Amino acid sequence: MKKIILWLLLLTVCITSVLWLADILIISKKEYDQFRGAADSRQQYAVNGGEIGIAAAGDWSTHPSLLNGIRLAVEEINGQGGLLGRKLKLTPVDDKGNLEGAFEATQQICDQPDTLFVIGHSNARLTQAVVQNYEFYGILMISPLSANLTPSQKNFKFIFSNSTRIEMVAEKLLVLARKKHWSRVGMIYDASDMNTMQAHYFESILISGNIKIPQLLGIHPGKGLDYLETLKKNQPEDLQMDALVVAAGIQDSLDIIRSYRASGFNLPIVLGQELENCSLALNKNLLTNVYCPLQIKGASEYSLFCRSYQERFGMFFDITAIFGYDTVMVLATAVKNAQSLEAVKVADTMKSFRPDHSLTGTIGFDTNGNAIKDQFRFGIFCPSPRKVR
Repeated sequence: MKKIILWLLLLTVCITSVLWLADILIISKKEYDQFRGAADSRQQYAVNGGEIGIAAAGDWSTHPSLLNGIRLAVEEINGQGGLLGRKLKLTPVDDKGNLEGAFEATQQICDQPDTLFVIGHSNARLTQAVVQNYEFYGILMISPLSANLTPSQKNFKFIFSNSTRIEMVAEKLLVLARKKHWSRVGMIYDASDMNTMQAHYFESILISGNIKIPQLLGIHPGKGLDYLETLKKNQPEDLQMDALVVAAGIQDSLDIIRSYRASGFNLPIVLGQELENCSLALNKNLLTNVYCPLQIKGASEYSLFCRSYQERFGMFFDITAIFGYDTVMVLATAVKNAQSLEAVKVADTMKSFRPDHSLTGTIGFDTNGNAIKDQFRFGIFCPSPRKVR
């Protein structure tokens, strides 16, 4: 009797498992059909539709310059007749800087059949979380700020990053250290997941070049001053550093520069983020011996961009405006070269061309969709004039 009961229980479990698996397969089939149907509709719109839908996705409360740079590029393109005879329609979508907002924004974008391209997101962690949705729905996405998109290394066709690869930044940092004969380099970084990964990658590259790291200190975002108590216990001079690398957010970086210079620390400081044309509350004395990534190519083109931006928006901007602007222009060049708005053809073109952009130089993409930027380098930061005449 016990054996019969056991066999019946086993049979029940098997039947339940089969039904559960079948339910999953049916749901998966429905979802696949939904994705495929949306992608097919979008491809048909790309060929025969009207305005070209471009969504700008990001946390727009914290990145207004990025959004305005995207807007400026779209307006310039439309002022010249659009692309392939069709005007661009820009739709900003706010992801609120968190995962829930990112998924909601992504679904909102994917549900619009006339949206062919996405410029976004403004946060690397959120970008990596949602890129597969764009891929499945047949939308080509270029992130202006997120470097080394891991999903793009899984043979995603439509996912691109227009931000400088972490490997290139680390290589250039090592070149700078060797050029300056630095043998001991300290590092402070934003303790968020992405920046922690970047900091440890920088550390490994510097160590591989026989450069010692006497200090590796993580700080919490927005609390750049809190680490000063730690500094009092471990002064940079006591650690015998030749230079300090700060891989943190812009505001934290500025706080760290002010604090170090005020305490008499005059050794070189290398920033992991661009400061070009950032609205700085720093005087020239504080910026002495501060190195940061430089990507602007030509002074005349840059001055023209400053004038256009200030005339259009009546405000100053940070470097993200240039990244947003150039990302749209890279996309526009790809569409023109492909002579098509279909995601497959535009993506193939982007992986095979190297357009020379006036603001940040030559830009290309590797087979994983990550940017190749010849212009990237580290150099002494020199503030740009606030007014362009």
